[in-house]
Amino acid sequence: MQRTMTYDEWEFRFKKALKKTIKQKAIQTLQIFIVTVLMFMPVLIFVDWLLRGY
Repeated sequence: MQRTMTYDEWEFRFKKALKKTIKQKAIQTLQIFIVTVLMFMPVLIFVDWLLRGY
């Protein structure tokens, strides 16, 4: 039989899970940003080359 958690136990688990979720979302957002920059960097370099005419 599962024991019922007290409010303090529930609050501790909730805060821990919330921090974990926020950390995962932040890492995921940073990864998407880095991949996007790496994918568009060659395009931006080519456009810069076309505009400046080096």
